Amino acid sequence: MIKTLLVDDEPWTLEVIKQFGRWEEFGMEIIGEADNGRKAMEIIRCHQPQLVITDMHMPGVDGVQLLQYLDEHCGGTKVIVISGYDDFVYTRQAIRSKVHEYLLKPIDPQELNTALGKCREEIAARLEWQTPGVLDRETVAAIDAAAKRMAALLTEGEREALRGAFEELYRKFLDHEHSRALIHRVYHELWKQWEETIVLHGLEIRDPNRRWDPASADWRTTVDALRELYEQAFDKLQEERKYRNKINLRDVRQYIEQHYAEPLALESIARRFFVSKEYLSRAFKQETGWNVTDYILKLRMERAMSLLAEDSLSIKAVAGLVGYEDVAYFYRLFKKQFGVTPGEIRKSGAVVQVNKVQ
Repeated sequence: MIKTLLVDDEPWTLEVIKQFGRWEEFGMEIIGEADNGRKAMEIIRCHQPQLVITDMHMPGVDGVQLLQYLDEHCGGTKVIVISGYDDFVYTRQAIRSKVHEYLLKPIDPQELNTALGKCREEIAARLEWQTPGVLDRETVAAIDAAAKRMAALLTEGEREALRGAFEELYRKFLDHEHSRALIHRVYHELWKQWEETIVLHGLEIRDPNRRWDPASADWRTTVDALRELYEQAFDKLQEERKYRNKINLRDVRQYIEQHYAEPLALESIARRFFVSKEYLSRAFKQETGWNVTDYILKLRMERAMSLLAEDSLSIKAVAGLVGYEDVAYFYRLFKKQFGVTPGEIRKSGAVVQVNKVQ
């Protein structure tokens, strides 16, 4: 049984969760309840639950602190957050702590059980993989390569090519001993790649078709279930692209201005806006007079110049804040842009007037 801990300071909420959850069906056992994070930590240390379902807003040690504890000490524990506070700080902490799902009160039984089902699958798969020597390195590498290929075909390929790739995957391991470890590994890796791809493209797929039971699935049903998942995302991506034939360059500029300090490339921006990098480059240059990469560089240098006026920040910190881990590289770019080094600007106490990008 999967040991599950419930954490909430509202008794009626705990009762609702217990009533709505299909615990027996998912092979889960509620091993404890806590009304704050401190009590939850004590139970976690004693009983090591595999799943924690927690509220965020609690007296004393709240959900944020509990998530930090779980992230630092219980990396393999799955977490579902249920909260009445649709608050950015809480949501951001949930994401940073790799929370499995973030559900808002009042609790929707279907959403709760969908999250429980997914947790059950991933916990079962992880337990299977922990068996020493189950899969050899060559098999693991082949599975990883297949997952990357499916993601590429989902983004760029045609439907028939995607279907063909799944049939190739089926035949590739047809003569392999179909241990639970192989089936679970294939499903988990391709599911993870699918999930990363839909997040990358901003696709909203609230109820993915997941007719797969880790306890009874065979090789054929596993491949078919994955193919249906990928085709569902493929259809959604094509639908999105149909309505985004004309790119909104104002949105593109706003996105760049909000994220310029992050790792940002022409290709990743083009993917986000469902266009080719060639089209984005041409349209952006025609509209703004700037190449995308030059525009990002200009924004970074403008921000760096203003940050250098703050004596409390080291030059290394300034470089990091505008997206450069390599300080020497930042120095070279800065001097090429302004004709002086960051150190010279800092020493003189003068700030070069910068012509803002329009």
